Amino acid sequence: MYTKKPTIPIETYYKDMQILSDKIIREDFDCIVALKRSGWILGAYLSNQKTLPLFTVSEVKSIPKNYERILIVDDKACTGKSFNKAINKLPLLVSYKTACLYVESRYIPDIYIKNLGLIAAMWYEKS
Repeated sequence: MYTKKPTIPIETYYKDMQILSDKIIREDFDCIVALKRSGWILGAYLSNQKTLPLFTVSEVKSIPKNYERILIVDDKACTGKSFNKAINKLPLLVSYKTACLYVESRYIPDIYIKNLGLIAAMWYEKS
C-alpha cells in the first residue's frame, strides 16, 4: 500500500524560516551559499533578512577572498551529500557552518529547526 509523504505547508515553512533567521542572528557570517534548488528559497530569504551576499555552489570560486565566514544553507538535510559537496568546494582557510530548516535522517547540520525523523515533502514539491 502506498503511503503519501507528509507535506510541510508554506505557512509552516515561512514561520520556520523566520525562526532560523532569529537563530543565526548571533552568528557573524560574511555571506551565504545556498544549495541547488531547494536551498535557494531559504538562501534568498536569509540573504535579505541579514543583508548578506548570496552565492550558489557553482559560484563558490567567485566569493571574495576576504569573505572568511560562510553559512551554507538548504531547506532539509538527509544524507549530507549536498552539504559535503559544497564544503569541498570552499577554500581551505574559510570557516563555515551548515544550516537547514528540517533534518530527515543521519546528517545533522550545525543549525536547524526541526528533526523530522522522516522523509517529508515541501509545499513546492509535486506529490
